[in-house]
Amino acid sequence: MPSTGQATGWPGVSGNGDKLLYLVSLEGDLVVVNSTVRETHPGLAFPSAANGEWVFSLDSVVPPSSGGIGCSSAPSISVYGVPQLVGEAIYLGLFNGKVLAINPSARSYSSSFPQMREGEWMYPSGDEKIGAVVGGLAISDDKSTIYVSSSDGVVYALDAVYGDLKWKSEAFADDRLWTTPVVDGDKIYVSSFDGCLYVLSAEDGQLLPWRFEAESGFVSSPAVYDGLVFIGSFDHNLYALRLDSDEPAWNLAGGNWFWATPVVSNGIVYAGCTDGLLYAVDAASGQAIWPQPFATSGSIVASPLLVGSVLVVACDSGDLYLVDAKTGSGERIGNPQFPGSTDRPTIEAAVLASLWAQDEIVYIHAQNDRLYALDIASREVREVLSFREE
Repeated sequence: MPSTGQATGWPGVSGNGDKLLYLVSLEGDLVVVNSTVRETHPGLAFPSAANGEWVFSLDSVVPPSSGGIGCSSAPSISVYGVPQLVGEAIYLGLFNGKVLAINPSARSYSSSFPQMREGEWMYPSGDEKIGAVVGGLAISDDKSTIYVSSSDGVVYALDAVYGDLKWKSEAFADDRLWTTPVVDGDKIYVSSFDGCLYVLSAEDGQLLPWRFEAESGFVSSPAVYDGLVFIGSFDHNLYALRLDSDEPAWNLAGGNWFWATPVVSNGIVYAGCTDGLLYAVDAASGQAIWPQPFATSGSIVASPLLVGSVLVVACDSGDLYLVDAKTGSGERIGNPQFPGSTDRPTIEAAVLASLWAQDEIVYIHAQNDRLYALDIASREVREVLSFREE
């Protein structure tokens, strides 16, 4: 198991659509978990190589970062995004200014990194670094290009197979690109902490003429739907924007920051806010869908996850909620160790990272460096694994 260290970052969970889960522990290890085996054999030692599980220490190949957001020092690799799976490769951006392409087969056999014949690479190579990668990575529609926003104010486009630099943009965002870029056809949308939403050409990284400037910064990535771009800001507003207009199509005023990226489905925008409320509004008009926003016990930093007709909502209090996407009615999931208690949060640690669903099981990586599974049908949550030695 990984060694004890200071927790940094809030890396989320991703999966391969079958049984394997991918995430980075707060100790700086890329871990692969077999969800089926963990359900049927909860006491099995981790990792179980026979079941496709493995651990890859990131600080064994790249020097530890000098700290995470708001941290002066950190002994481990800091990651704020989720591993991106494309074909046989796993792509990952690190706070210390490196982007990795990782081959699961090579890692399961603990081969030295990178195995270039198996498609592994690190950008930049050697001691060179780009700015810190705080958001996640974006993938082109044809899976040939990896797009990276960096805190040096530059967007990089990397060849997915070889890791070669295709292009890099000019520095345009005052060294504060902390979000995941969003690819929509031939355009890339990038929001920044300087309060601007920019549009770049996906072909060459040139800035396009249009941009939107809010009264305060963004740590939310945009969501693109039906000709509109939706984004929340530190100025307490959720905006709907059109590229042919200098003015928002509409805006929704919340009670605090909109930190999480909004979710858009079937013409409805679902947006969590750090005021503890989940809002649902019509994408075209901005009119409220529910009689009132759904209230939680803490700030909503992770984007809500829509599974069928149910929204799974996590907040920094550790509480988890299931909310009917149509009506806005919902319920809090109780703490499994204290059934019936209203004083104990669902998980006794903050939830800041992206959630992942396989069928009706939702996986949550909490800030206590434990992986949890929430069964939507049974309304029960259980601990899957702890990645930190007590």
